Amino acid sequence: MRDFDLMKAKDMFMKYIKWREEFGVDAISKEFKYEEYEEVKKCYPHGFHGVDRYGGQFISNESGWLILIVPRYPVLPQCFNKTANFLVQGMSQFSKPARYIFMEIQKIDSSYYPETLHQLYIINAGSGFKVLWKAIRAFLDARTLAKIRVLGTDYKTSLTEAIDPSNLPSFLGGDCTCSESGGCLFSDKGPWNDPEITEMLQGMLYTEEEQKDGPTNASNENSAFPGDTDNVRYNDVHNITSPTDEIVRDSPGRKYVDKALLQKIQAFEPVLEDAEEKIRMLENALKDTKLDRLGLEMSEGESPDLPEGENDPSARQFVANGISMSTNEVEAKLDEGNIQEAESALRDGLSLNFEVSVKNDTLSNYFQEARALLGKLEYQRGNVEGALRVFDGIDLQAAIQRMQHSLGDKQPSKKGRSRSESGSASVVSQHATNLVLEAIYLKAKSLQKLGKLTEAAQECRSVLDAVEKIFSDGIPDVLVENKLQETVSHAVELLPELWKQARCYPEAMSAYRRALLSQWNLDNDCCARIQKAFAIFLLYSGVEVGPPSLAVQIDGSYVPKNNLEEAILLLMILMRKFYLGKTKWDPTVLEHLTYALSLCSQTSVLAKQLEEVMPGEIPRIDRWKAMALSLSGTGQNNSALDLLKKSLHKHEEPNDITSLLLAAKICSENVFLAAEGVKYARNAIDNAHGPNEHLKGVGLRMLGLCLGKQAKISSSDFERSRLLSEALKSLDSALALEPENSDLMYELGIQYAEHRNLDAALRYAKQYLDATGGSMIRGWRLLALVLSAQQRFSEAEVVTDAALDETSKWDQGPLLRMKAKLKISQSLHKDAIETYRYLLALVQAQRKSHGPLGTTQVEDDNINEYEVWHGLAQLYSILSHWKDAEICLEKARTLKEYSAEILHTEGVMHQKQGHINEALSAYTNALLLEPKYVPSKILIGSVLSKMGSKMLPVARTLLSDALRIEPTNYMAWYHLGMVHKDDGRIADAVDCFQAASMLKESEPIESFSIIR
Repeated sequence: MRDFDLMKAKDMFMKYIKWREEFGVDAISKEFKYEEYEEVKKCYPHGFHGVDRYGGQFISNESGWLILIVPRYPVLPQCFNKTANFLVQGMSQFSKPARYIFMEIQKIDSSYYPETLHQLYIINAGSGFKVLWKAIRAFLDARTLAKIRVLGTDYKTSLTEAIDPSNLPSFLGGDCTCSESGGCLFSDKGPWNDPEITEMLQGMLYTEEEQKDGPTNASNENSAFPGDTDNVRYNDVHNITSPTDEIVRDSPGRKYVDKALLQKIQAFEPVLEDAEEKIRMLENALKDTKLDRLGLEMSEGESPDLPEGENDPSARQFVANGISMSTNEVEAKLDEGNIQEAESALRDGLSLNFEVSVKNDTLSNYFQEARALLGKLEYQRGNVEGALRVFDGIDLQAAIQRMQHSLGDKQPSKKGRSRSESGSASVVSQHATNLVLEAIYLKAKSLQKLGKLTEAAQECRSVLDAVEKIFSDGIPDVLVENKLQETVSHAVELLPELWKQARCYPEAMSAYRRALLSQWNLDNDCCARIQKAFAIFLLYSGVEVGPPSLAVQIDGSYVPKNNLEEAILLLMILMRKFYLGKTKWDPTVLEHLTYALSLCSQTSVLAKQLEEVMPGEIPRIDRWKAMALSLSGTGQNNSALDLLKKSLHKHEEPNDITSLLLAAKICSENVFLAAEGVKYARNAIDNAHGPNEHLKGVGLRMLGLCLGKQAKISSSDFERSRLLSEALKSLDSALALEPENSDLMYELGIQYAEHRNLDAALRYAKQYLDATGGSMIRGWRLLALVLSAQQRFSEAEVVTDAALDETSKWDQGPLLRMKAKLKISQSLHKDAIETYRYLLALVQAQRKSHGPLGTTQVEDDNINEYEVWHGLAQLYSILSHWKDAEICLEKARTLKEYSAEILHTEGVMHQKQGHINEALSAYTNALLLEPKYVPSKILIGSVLSKMGSKMLPVARTLLSDALRIEPTNYMAWYHLGMVHKDDGRIADAVDCFQAASMLKESEPIESFSIIR
């Protein structure tokens, strides 16, 4: 308990006793009447039921989400606050009131019944909980973490290992039903209902009650405890025999009960308490007498003699009655835990002597050291209040002046004082100063234990202020006593923690920065602990503070602008220390860095950090998977897929479901990798059983996405139709497994929209908006696109305006672009131009306000600005404003020099102006840049079809190729129909015109694939 720290354990135990007295815990079982029990049990069926394989009892409720397995020795049901196993199922039932009750119970258990958790099982844990668990586990103690097991739905094996099936209720996979008692929750089955055990416990309770009325055998002349309590010996207690032979042995239903023994032990306790009180009174009187005697001796000019043979000037002596002990010896005994010997030496040797004579002006200094040692003694004994009374008389300023004077005298004086003498004096002063500084530090710790956190922080800060006065240029690397450095390090580390506990967060932030920026000569491990604690505070405290002062920065250095940047900087410094071997590897630092970098979409930096971790610190497969995830987040899918292929090699972990799902997701974003992604997804579905069964829906979703991508490059209509049907079937199956998954609703909406099943797409778009509460922009965009495909432009514009009202300024770009295109569709060209101008101003302002971590964001903003200029050029081209269109194209070209879209727009402008050769050249250049650019293929085919019958086969080939890439492009169908008509194939032309007409009626203002 408390990591075997005696003082912490004692402090916790005293708080426990106070709590029991304050809340009357001992009287609850006798006075509290649980009159609502039957009604509560109707609403919340629960009860005790059996024991585990080690004899510990457990409690369960009807749904089985909470099971308590309590002590591994027989107790009554009301005594279950001991070693316990918890099993949690159905996290969806964990409502806010339930969480509050659970936290209050946990607070009482951890404060007053610590170290009692035996095992915690969390079952039916979904993917959401597992993500949350990764964040939670970073804050749990390693011993507590080792007792927790997170399970899925396949938990029966683990439960039956702990609990025999005969004691496990059937709704948890056991064999017991307790049908004769109306169910397991009403049976109260267990050894506490065993008549033999019950009678034995009642006998013990009867004996305790009998003692309250007075001992019956206290005056018995044959008693081994004759009443002379002052002469009781140890053997008297342990050799007691009953004079009346009132010992019940092996009687039916009873165990051994020795009433006389209980009587004598109970009578012995007040004797011990009285003796301890007398000892304390004598000690206090002795201390006061010695202090008075010392004051009288020193006022009369008396000086105790220095023990002969003492030549070490650093050995300060405590002398009394011919007995002496140096301060070093006292401190050594305190450090070794020999508190009684140290106390005896201090209380018997309060006459202090240094060198040959003791001057009156130095007497107070010696008293300060004595107080420091006495206070340390009281603190180690757990007497925090007593330690404070001793510490209150210490003068810190005197110690500072003495140390400053010592440092000023380190060089030899004009009188020829030797360097060894001055060095010895410096050592003495450092030692004496450390005693005082350590006393103030312990005073801060004492105040912390008493809950006086602000006062504790002020005392701790005074220690650091004193050190800065003593060492104005910082603590040097040499000539500083180890104990003094240790005290300083402890104070530096404690101060920000005290401010945090006092909820003084700005002061805590300043204390952290002071700890890291001042010259405290901290060792690497201490500095690493402070940096980690500071980073965690910045990430999770929710307190936003200003950047560090520029006055403490070196010219040209990087200054973080917010909490996130400062936390990332600290964590990356820690990672660098790990690489260089300056401190021990801590995996939690990498977890915090992963979280921080993911917040700002800088996973490429995380991949680099993972790559630099020393081999052996992270298992190589885990490293590959983490790097693959980081690289895929930055769009480096090929590198990520290569790493996943290594981890899925037959000699590694070919059936690892997380790697399979990530590989399938990467493949689902590339039509040429879709077939490979189908294999990964199906393998993941096959391995989604047992603890991974909850991932089956994710596998089906990835399978549907990969099949949909594969259908786009299918060579035949039949194959395309089959793949599309399988894709929709997989997505529907995934939604059946995860009906609340909003991402699946969105994917189904996209798939149906691309297949022009607009009614189904509209239904899923509305479901997605309802599921997300309208908080996702892509949901609004999908709904507006579906409405535009249904030619309901005014309704689509209303949806877009509603989305703009719900969206922050920096996220309005895609919505404004969509609004401009809706205006064009309604022939409101001037309104469209104004919308484009507002959008242009927005993206330019956003580009100028990017942060230092936003390099990727800057690139995205440039592309967005390019799209705005290109959109304006297309609009001016429609209006035949050729000069304005050329200006906009030139602006777009400065942002993206080589672009198939720009070349295609130039070709359209040339074609409208009758410059056919220039138009054909521009279209051809666009295809050279991007061979699969469909608009240029269509217009080249259109131009060639007008050059005579010899060019019709070439035009037909180009248009057929365009339809293979985009089967729903109505312009390709239209121009292919014109080619068939010119070639005399009227029936084929009619089919093409019908397809073009149907597709044009369901054509959205933007491609559905743009919002994936």
